[in-house]
Amino acid sequence: SSTIQSKTLPSGEMKIYSVELRLGGRPFFVEILDRILDGKPPSIIAPYVQTVTKWGLHLWAPSPNAVVALRLSFRPPEGISPINCNRLNAFIKDRRKNLDFKQIGRIITQWGMSQVVRANLEQLHNRHRLKVSHEAEILATIKE
Repeated sequence: SSTIQSKTLPSGEMKIYSVELRLGGRPFFVEILDRILDGKPPSIIAPYVQTVTKWGLHLWAPSPNAVVALRLSFRPPEGISPINCNRLNAFIKDRRKNLDFKQIGRIITQWGMSQVVRANLEQLHNRHRLKVSHEAEILATIKE
């Protein structure tokens, strides 16, 4: 099955194409976005993708550094929810050896998401008293 969702952005409309596949009888969802990070083209993450093999498929996926940068950059109202904070912290803990927090800060700066990330982390702390692991190291490298 497939669905198309659209979301209005200040710079136009974003479409999300969702396709549900079955692999070995289990559901597998593929989401294709025509815009990310407030209407930027998905090619902005091209320098930060890598090939991975998962579920017997060869896929292109964001590098661990880019995954952290993307998760920190969710635009309000989504922002970083408590459940997403916990998932992100587990991701950081599991992949700590493969993460470069300076590089994550540089990615966020390059994408122009510095203010969004700072606001997301402040809101997460003020509303939920939660912090993202190593956020101080990431924030120290983000330039406005």
